[in-house]
Amino acid sequence: MKLWGDYLRNGCPVCDGSSIERGAWKIPLKPLDNLGQVGGVSLPYAATLDAPLLFQFDQCKACGSVFGNPIPRFQAHTAADAARHAEINAVESYRFRFAQFRQHYPIQHGAFLDAACGAGEFLDLAASEDGSRWTRLIGIDLCQAYVDNIRAGAWRHKGIVADLDEADVGNLIGGPVAFCVLNEAFEHLKHPAQVVDKLTAVLSPNGRIFFSAQLLGSELPIRPSESVYVTNRGLDLVLSRAGLTLVKRWDQCGRALVVAEKLTTTS
Repeated sequence: MKLWGDYLRNGCPVCDGSSIERGAWKIPLKPLDNLGQVGGVSLPYAATLDAPLLFQFDQCKACGSVFGNPIPRFQAHTAADAARHAEINAVESYRFRFAQFRQHYPIQHGAFLDAACGAGEFLDLAASEDGSRWTRLIGIDLCQAYVDNIRAGAWRHKGIVADLDEADVGNLIGGPVAFCVLNEAFEHLKHPAQVVDKLTAVLSPNGRIFFSAQLLGSELPIRPSESVYVTNRGLDLVLSRAGLTLVKRWDQCGRALVVAEKLTTTS
């Protein structure tokens, strides 16, 4: 049976640990002609013994997080999945999440960055609800159609097509940001902790980041296209290595939702 994916992670994507239990879990998969539904999520495959592909999970011995390995080098289905997700989810779901992290904005004003902006729902809400506090509203996404949409929309946001795993974020956005969002994207990245490091680097002093991460052992079904499941220790390590201090964490629908602030050094 052939392994699903062609990109092999050499270490844990959560803590960069190199002590890994290879093949801790294995799930046989069968591609579907029509999308299936698991827990309300549309999937292009089904777990079945009658399957030509094998999806493999490794587990980090240092932080306990579990992650798909190998994974597709470029998850071409991610943009399509996101488009379908946008079609079936009401704007109110974005408004609810926005209201949650909006309570934890930093004191200072400045730029707002949505680092996995999709169709720009959070950017539009930030402009309409809090436009006076943001000097710039910037969106990054893999999908060209989404970026075209936010550039042409009523608010004319700055849109950038980029792969966060590969991008020099600081160079792309051209200056520091006061607040950054990475919503439901951590699990899609090859090296999510390294991306959090990059996003922290572009925060202004005492700037803040909001991100979500799937929790290991939660009610979320294991899904190869969303292949990183973190532990509490793993989350602590993500924050400490990036130089972030926790402001607020709450768990919801199998995900940890985190607001953290960039630590400032004192001389």
